[in-house]
Amino acid sequence: MNLFDGEPEVIRIGSNFVRILAIVEPIHAMGLILANALQGAGDTMAPFYISTWVILRIPFAYFFAFIIGLQSSGIWIGMALTQLLQGVLTARKWKEKEIVSEEKYTVES
Repeated sequence: MNLFDGEPEVIRIGSNFVRILAIVEPIHAMGLILANALQGAGDTMAPFYISTWVILRIPFAYFFAFIIGLQSSGIWIGMALTQLLQGVLTARKWKEKEIVSEEKYTVES
């Protein structure tokens, strides 16, 4: 964080942000990869609906920052929860996908 700003408060807030989001980033990345795989497999609606969970980001951030009183850390926790939710929902949808045998689609001559 020191590369961006030398202010101790900025470094503290930025470091908190990196620590909190680093925990859920692998799950978020998995969700993004699986969402693209679902789209490639022809299921475009599920990733679309799951991505709309992002609208919860602002209410979550507000709740943790101001109602619970976690301030800027609450904003990062709210963001992390929506990323976690998106990753988990996408993974669950991917697990429900059915693999179709190629034999079903072979052309007989």
